[in-house]
Amino acid sequence: MGGGASSEKAIERVTILLADANNEAHKSSVRAKALGTICRLTMSQRIGREMQRYLATPRNLDVLKNFILGDNPELVMEALQVLACVSNTNNVDIKHQIGQRLCTELVELMDVVDPRVTARVVHTIANLVTEEANQTSIVAKGAVPVLIDFLGSTCDELLFHAVRAMAEMTQTKSLRAKVHGEGGLLPLVALCFVGNMYGLVRYHALRAVANLSKEEPLRQEIIGHGVLSRLSSLARREDAMVDPIVESLLASIFSNFSLCEDTSHIASHEVVPILYKLICSDSVDNVVEGLWALANYCKEDRKRREVIETDGVKLLLNLLKVKEVQIWFEIARILLNIATGSTGEKKHLIREGTLEAILAIYGYCTEEAPTERVYQAPQLSNKRGGDNPEQEMLTSGLTEMEDVEQSARFMTMTVATHALKHLTAFPFAAKQFMDLGGDKPLMSLLRMEFNAEGQQHSASVLGNIAESEEACQKLVYDGIIETLVDLLKLSQSPGVHQEAAYALANICQHSEEYEKTITEGGAVAALVSALEKDVPPGAAYNIIRCLSKFLTPQAKYEMLKGGIVPLVVKYTVVKDAVVGKRLKHVCTELLKN
Repeated sequence: MGGGASSEKAIERVTILLADANNEAHKSSVRAKALGTICRLTMSQRIGREMQRYLATPRNLDVLKNFILGDNPELVMEALQVLACVSNTNNVDIKHQIGQRLCTELVELMDVVDPRVTARVVHTIANLVTEEANQTSIVAKGAVPVLIDFLGSTCDELLFHAVRAMAEMTQTKSLRAKVHGEGGLLPLVALCFVGNMYGLVRYHALRAVANLSKEEPLRQEIIGHGVLSRLSSLARREDAMVDPIVESLLASIFSNFSLCEDTSHIASHEVVPILYKLICSDSVDNVVEGLWALANYCKEDRKRREVIETDGVKLLLNLLKVKEVQIWFEIARILLNIATGSTGEKKHLIREGTLEAILAIYGYCTEEAPTERVYQAPQLSNKRGGDNPEQEMLTSGLTEMEDVEQSARFMTMTVATHALKHLTAFPFAAKQFMDLGGDKPLMSLLRMEFNAEGQQHSASVLGNIAESEEACQKLVYDGIIETLVDLLKLSQSPGVHQEAAYALANICQHSEEYEKTITEGGAVAALVSALEKDVPPGAAYNIIRCLSKFLTPQAKYEMLKGGIVPLVVKYTVVKDAVVGKRLKHVCTELLKN
């Protein structure tokens, strides 16, 4: 009650003060003092919001408009300060109301020579541009080139609000090209390196550059100007110029550059340590962003080597102790990109314990999802004692979040298995993973009907493991043949057909009994049927290779019955840089049989 009464009294007082300020019979100093008092009331923590809402009414905004368009410099300055205070709010409606009434006048006032006036004008504009309609209106009236000119101002207040406006505008994708086209990139980059007395200017300049670096053409221009080396040097400073907020912004800029089509121009020793800092922060969002960027960079050879040489793999595997599915997914992406590298890089992953880490990922992703961490439903009482539609809606939301969490876990397992596919190409790694009990989660993934990519990669890994006769015997006992044959029959994915055929070919080479089981299960007809669908050359190679392993009369009869000869002849003339020669060879072998 007391708060409401004080707000009402304050509004009455502001009404009187506005009348005093609008009374031309009063001295200029009295009128200016009245506006100054209104400004102080608007900045009050206790009643400020009520004052902002009251002053943003059309009637009061028109009064303020008359002041800022008047010829009394003292009243213009005070009225602009009131507008800056009123627009300094998160209330979108207030900003929209001010923009509708005053955008045109504010942009026109940017041409005033006095930097004190323009500073207060730009202060309000920087507050208003966070609202979409205001932003469109302000840009349409030609404010962008003027704001860019102000980036070189010697007036500290004007410079600060101009760069703040740029940081807000560049959050909008469509305006980044506009800012760049008007010549805003280089002035903003220059302001990233101003001294400590301009710390807030540097902060907003970095915000703007981080926004601009989300666009590929602008990233290339920044690289061309050699800016990244300077930003890297700034990130390595250990003085007051670099606080945690600045570090985070710099890391975000380098994260954006991970999306470059070619990252080889970005020095590995500069970007990787910056991302390590982000990865080691206390914020899960920062950790995920850092890992995401590092995964992108690790597609390139030198970045992979830098991660390995700086003990980055050990850092990543230690992060698996944090049970957060986004973190695990990005780590799996990094491991995959390193695993596609050289033989030495693969062996380094194995030595560091990546096989055990992937098993841990499987264990985490298949345990019951901790839904209370993801979504905490409010406790609602049902006083009516009947159906509660609000509770049903919350339960539905909870189920949806559970589905998202579960999907993320399946994706993480799939990416980890893809990495495992490259590592288990080494027989010793395949044996080690089998000894760790890795066949069980792989068989589970193979049987997930709704996850074709996971089935594809798990079939490939199991095919690698099946190269060993001892391991193959255990897999056969666990039902791998029946599962793979069912996949061939039911799956519509060429990738699944390709890897299932690869695994079956490796299995049947160990025993005629295995070959007989595969044939009797209907694999021959399924493989021939898959070839009829014009599969990619890689899939055709594995399927035909698998068929060439079947030597029993029954298998040959089924192939001929299915029309294998014209299909194989068709694939003998396929030209492919990767498997072309090998494909022709297996086709010839099958035709000989």
